[in-house]
Parts: sequence; C-alpha cells; structure tokens
Amino acid sequence: MGARRNDARRCATGGQAPRRDTVLPGGAGAVRRASLAFVFGRRTPPPSLHRCCVCHDDSVVPVWWEEVDEQQWRMLLRCGRCETYRSVVVANDQAKAYDRDLQRGMDQIAASLERSDRERMAAALQVFVAALERDLIDAGDFAPR
Repeated sequence: MGARRNDARRCATGGQAPRRDTVLPGGAGAVRRASLAFVFGRRTPPPSLHRCCVCHDDSVVPVWWEEVDEQQWRMLLRCGRCETYRSVVVANDQAKAYDRDLQRGMDQIAASLERSDRERMAAALQVFVAALERDLIDAGDFAPR
C-alpha cells in the first residue's frame, strides 16, 4: 500500500505566513532585514492547539503524545480537514486545557449522535407501527425459515 499524498504535509512556519506587502521605514534594506528576521527568527506557535496553522480549521486532534518531563508534553497533532501534521511541546496546563476542550467536543459529538440515533429509531418505529396497522406484516414474517 502506498503512502497517501498528504501524509508528508507539515506546518513549517508554525502558522506564520510571510507578508509580501509589508513596507518598513528605511527602504529596501529594512524590508530585507524583516525578511531575514522572518526566515531566521524564532517561530511562534499558533494561538491554540485545536486550530490548524495551514487551513485555520478547528479540527486538530492529537494522534500521539508522550511526557517530555514533569512539566511538558510532546504531541503530534493532525488537522482533520487538510491532514496537516505538526509536532508541539506544551506545558502541563496547556495539555490539560486541550484535553478538556477535546473531551467537551467529544461529548457534544456523542450527544448529537445519540439525538440522531433516537430520531432514526423513532422514524423506523412509526413505519413499523403503520405497517402493522395496515396488516402489511404479521408474526409469520418473523418466523424462522
């Protein structure tokens, strides 16, 4: 089985994109210094772990994690929309907050699934009752063959 096309996509800039329209005081030299600062400067992480640094969707989930030390966790995050991966090291409090946010999202999905499942079962029950009332089915339809 070959590798999927998007498996190698990574967020190289940590969510920062170079601005080509920035003109700084001091002429072309200042623009060049700004470009060098962007290339060689320290990258800042995206503002939140659940937001993708490429497509900015909020469907980023952890696919792997390990404890670095007592205060930090290393996580490999994947965007469910564009399939971009990024590796981050976060403090315990950030990891706990992210875990709470993920749990809240999973709870919302589970509640929505339960509502949808109940609605589907209620509709199937109405069809079954209507079929019984019209004598379209009877006990013989459920006998072993």
